[in-house]
Amino acid sequence: ALLDELTATDLGLSPSHLPAAPAIGYQHIYEDQDLSVGIFMLPKGTSIPLHDHPQMTVLSKLLFGKLDVVSFDMPSDHAQVQGRHKLDEFGLLKGRHPRKLHCGPCKREVLEAPAPTEWLHPLQGNIHQFTALEDCAILDILTPPYEDAAGRSCHYYKVMEPAAIEASSIDEHRGRPFCSVDDEGEVDLVEVAWPIDLQIVQRRYKGPSVK
Repeated sequence: ALLDELTATDLGLSPSHLPAAPAIGYQHIYEDQDLSVGIFMLPKGTSIPLHDHPQMTVLSKLLFGKLDVVSFDMPSDHAQVQGRHKLDEFGLLKGRHPRKLHCGPCKREVLEAPAPTEWLHPLQGNIHQFTALEDCAILDILTPPYEDAAGRSCHYYKVMEPAAIEASSIDEHRGRPFCSVDDEGEVDLVEVAWPIDLQIVQRRYKGPSVK
């Protein structure tokens, strides 16, 4: 309930702090071994493509703006952490093929601030995509945080057409991941490398300190 009442002003944030598109801003607020807190700032028309949150719970509070949210549930047979692996230069785990997930229909909602806090669970809604319909700011609280060494690496995905499901080369899927919200049935997602047009820039957090 307290998070629902939080405003951009409480965090010292205004639309003037957003970077110029196509960049997406990120203000890091706090992190320890149990949680990570930060703010994503999305100029109108920018997107954070489909990505997952392995074994994590995430609270997302839209502070201002209008946001299109598309999500998939994580299949239960892919929900476990992966153990220790090294990442290659494309942000993919070395020594394995790209992950492929068979998911139920995607879910879509449009949020407009002020809006209730969104919850994401280890299974429910764990894979999602944000697209800014207006300039937006989103407070994200992740517990536990991403941690490659603990098997909680972030993976990006693309919705695959049936004929492309068996493609083996990750370089064939380096375009921006997307979700076709017209699909009413089950879909297959394939892991892709860090999207080449996803630009996230660090911005200094100027709000109240968190301890």
